[in-house]
Amino acid sequence: MKPRFTVVCSLFLAIVVSFGLCACKSEADKVTEALRPTLESYVEQDDDDKKEEAPDPDYGDSETASVLEAYGLDADKLHELCFARYSFEIGDVSVADDGTSASVAVSITNVSLASAATNAASDYEAYQSSDEAQSAYAENGHKALLQHLFDLLCAHLQSDDTVTTEVTLSLTKNEGGEWTFDKSDNAAFYNALYGGSNVLGGLAAAVE
Repeated sequence: MKPRFTVVCSLFLAIVVSFGLCACKSEADKVTEALRPTLESYVEQDDDDKKEEAPDPDYGDSETASVLEAYGLDADKLHELCFARYSFEIGDVSVADDGTSASVAVSITNVSLASAATNAASDYEAYQSSDEAQSAYAENGHKALLQHLFDLLCAHLQSDDTVTTEVTLSLTKNEGGEWTFDKSDNAAFYNALYGGSNVLGGLAAAVE
């Protein structure tokens, strides 16, 4: 009887501990847990290290990608370079009195795509009148000049200093009681992701 009693006690304690952990989880904790996978999805990881339940990252930069692809930079390469040094920190969480909405302070550190594009454009302006540029154009035409601009942008994405952008994100609780974050067309969120860059607007001013 003693071993059986021990097993029963162990099961009872496990249930109590499990219940205690669930009961202690606040709404703020639930909000943080709901938001974290989205923010983590932008961290560069090997496929083997990704969790099965992790969401695919939504870069929200189709306009910017279209512009940069004209310079020979594909979207995958853009994202690899843009998020190589990305990190985030979740700060204070504020839940509304009615318990259906919440705001979260988030700090995002990353290289600025807009600044990198501006710096690359400045370097390119100095390069395009050089003998090297004239020779490259003579050999391979306009494509050679675009490739050089691509290389300059890549270099700045890798070497420019990172910046930290503070942003407040809003979450809502759905009918099932789950907290959700809607990032579609969220300019402030994507602006922070890219180090203060208007990717939803296409970075037109930075790369023309």
